[in-house]
Amino acid sequence: MDLYEEVDDREGWLGAMVTYGSSLRFLGRAAEAQTQHQRLIAFLDSPDRPVSEHVADMTRAHTTYALGLDHAVLGRWSEAAGHHRDAVGQFRRIGMPHMQGSALLGLGEALTELGEGLEARTCLRQVLDLGDAVDSTVLTGARKLLDSLPAE
Repeated sequence: MDLYEEVDDREGWLGAMVTYGSSLRFLGRAAEAQTQHQRLIAFLDSPDRPVSEHVADMTRAHTTYALGLDHAVLGRWSEAAGHHRDAVGQFRRIGMPHMQGSALLGLGEALTELGEGLEARTCLRQVLDLGDAVDSTVLTGARKLLDSLPAE
């Protein structure tokens, strides 16, 4: 990240920051990851941010999704659902169906944990409807979770 700052590459810095936050979560440091991701959102919300709208939109969507994952790891299912729901809309708006599918799966998982089976089913079916636009592991995860839910 320091290298990006030295050469004033804000777009590279943003990508490194998202990756750093996610790495913290993978290392079992989800609360630190959440703090990192919240800092990124604050940077993106700043009126004088030195990146294009397109880069800001893409980074915001990925960071919002990451916040949903952070909250899920911490067992904060309501917050996880809210961030995943926001990320679904953001990914849809900017045309990233593969990430939309991942966010829908995260939303389905959070809703399942909250006992909202009907809404979870809807999300998981939307993942399946995206078909080949979504990574096969996401499709498999959606199918497994859908099959594990009680019959309607």
